[in-house]
Amino acid sequence: MARWARCSWYPGVRSLPTQVRDADVLLVRSVTPVNAALLDGSRVKFVATATIGTTTLIGNISRKMGSALPAHRASNANSVAEYVVVAMLALAHRRRFRLRDKTLGVIGVGNVGSRVVSFAEALACAWLQNRSAARAHREAFAFRVLDRLLAEADIITPHLPLTPWKGPETTFTSSTKIGSVHWNIASQF
Repeated sequence: MARWARCSWYPGVRSLPTQVRDADVLLVRSVTPVNAALLDGSRVKFVATATIGTTTLIGNISRKMGSALPAHRASNANSVAEYVVVAMLALAHRRRFRLRDKTLGVIGVGNVGSRVVSFAEALACAWLQNRSAARAHREAFAFRVLDRLLAEADIITPHLPLTPWKGPETTFTSSTKIGSVHWNIASQF
C-alpha cells in the first residue's frame, strides 16, 4: 500500500484522534474501537477492519461512514477454524493422544464454530456444540446445555461475537471437566 499512499502504523489499542486526524483511510484490527471520539474532526472517509465483523465500529459510525464502511463477515472464519484444528493436532502430538479419543466442545456454532465442527468430523473427533437457546431451538442440530458441554468436553473452544457476556461467570470454573484444554481465540472471552 505504501506505493500508493503515505502510510503510518500505530499500536491499535492506543489509537488517538491526533493520529487519525489527517488520515483519509483507516485500517484497523479488532483491538481498535472506532467511535466518534476517534473520528470526530478527522478527514477519514473510509474505514476497513481486518476482522470478521463490525463489532468494534461503535455508535453512529456506520451511518456517518455510509457505504464507506465495508462489512466482511466470515472473511477469516476458515482461517480461524484451521488454526483451532492445527492447535488441536499439535496438542495431540505433544501429549501423545489421538483426537478420535477426545471430545471437542464448541461454544458458538456460527461462521467459525460450524467450520470447527466440520473439521472435527473430518478428523473423526467427537464433538459437542452449544449455541444460544433461541437459535438452537430453531435448528435441527443436537446442542448441549453449556454446563453439560463443559463437563464432557476434553478440548473447549469458544466462538462467540463480541457482545457483553450474559452467562454465569462461575460456570466455567465449577462445571469444566478436570484436565480439559481451552482454546481462547474468540473475541468474546
